Amino acid sequence: MAMQPTILEVDPEGDTLFILRNPDAPFAVESSFTLWPRALPQYWMPHMKENETSLWLSAIAATPATNNTPEIHMRLSSKHLTLASVYFQKLASSGWIETKVASGYSYTVTAKDWDADSLIILMNIIHGQTQKVPNKIDLEMLAKIAVLVDYYKCHKAVRFFADAWISRLRQPLPSSYSRDLLLRLLVSYIFSEHRVFTALTKTIIYESRGPIHTLGLPIPEDMVYILEVERKQLISGLISSLNSLKTQLSKEEKECSFECSSMSLGALIKGMISMRLDDPQPTEPFNGYSVVAIEKAIGDIKIPNYLGSLRHGSSFSGATHSTYTGGFGSINSYAEKPNCNLEKKIEPIVKQQLESLQGLSLASFPSH
Repeated sequence: MAMQPTILEVDPEGDTLFILRNPDAPFAVESSFTLWPRALPQYWMPHMKENETSLWLSAIAATPATNNTPEIHMRLSSKHLTLASVYFQKLASSGWIETKVASGYSYTVTAKDWDADSLIILMNIIHGQTQKVPNKIDLEMLAKIAVLVDYYKCHKAVRFFADAWISRLRQPLPSSYSRDLLLRLLVSYIFSEHRVFTALTKTIIYESRGPIHTLGLPIPEDMVYILEVERKQLISGLISSLNSLKTQLSKEEKECSFECSSMSLGALIKGMISMRLDDPQPTEPFNGYSVVAIEKAIGDIKIPNYLGSLRHGSSFSGATHSTYTGGFGSINSYAEKPNCNLEKKIEPIVKQQLESLQGLSLASFPSH
C-alpha cells in the first residue's frame, strides 16, 4: 500500500502542485569515486590521509534499497515561481508541459531526490514566507540549497539570505582538501564569493593529487579541468627547475668552485633519487603527486657539509686541509660563499614556482 504523501501548503491559494519523490536521498555522493594514487605519502601533511578517508566514506554512502519516506506535495504559486526562477519561466513558456495535471491544480511539477528541508526553505523564500526562513544554517544545508538554486536558477531571489547565512557560518573556511572544502567551493561558486573561491582553489591546486572529486555536485567540468592543469603545471615547473639546476651545476660556474659544484650536483642527484623525483622522474599527468608533497620532498634533500668535506679531502691539486691557497683560492673563501650552497640554489627556484600559485578567478566561471 502506497504511503500517504506529506502535504505542505506553502501558498494556500497556489495553483501549482510540486511533487517531491524519494526525498532526502544521500547528498554529495559519487558511486564512481576513485581514490587518487598514493605518491610520496611520507610527505603528506597529517590531516591529508584522514580527510581523504572521510571523503571517500561519505562519497560512497549507499542508497537504501527501498525508501520508505513518503512523497512531499507542496501547493505553490506559479506566479511566484516564474518571477523568481528562470527554470520555471522556461517551463511556463512551454505551457508547463512536464506531467499530468493533478485535480485541483492548474499545473503539476515533479522532482526527486532533493533534500526536503532545503527545498522547503527555498520555496518559503520564493513565496515571501520569510518568517519561516532560518537565520542560521550549517555548511551542509547551505550546499544543499546552493544545488537547488543552481538547478532552478533563482540566484537573485536567494542572494540576500545566502549572504546572511554565509556571514554566520560557524565553520571556518576549510584550509585543506576535504568534503567540507568541496561543499564550500560549490557555495562560493553559486553565490559568487570571489575571494573565498580563489582561496579554496589555491588550496585544491596545492594539495590535490589528481582531478578533484565533484561528488555529483554541479561543479563545472571546465573548472575541474583548469584546476588539474594548474596542479600539473606547478609540479612540472618544480621538476623542470631541478633539472635545470642539475644542468647548471654540471657546468663551470664563476661563483662556485669545481669541488663545491660537484658536491652540490651529487647531492642533488642523490636527493632526487632518494625522494623518488628522479630515476625515473614523475611524468604527466603526475597521478598521485601533490604540489605540497613535491615541495616537502625537495626540502628534504640533504645539503653537503662543504667546509668539512673539503678540509678532509686533501687529494685535489695538492691541497692539505684549509691551508691550500692555490689556483682554486682558499677553501674557506669558496665554501663560505652563499652561492656555493645547494640549499641557497634550491630555495629561490621553489619559491618562484610557488609564487605562481594564485588560485583561480571566479570571473572565469559565471554561474548565472
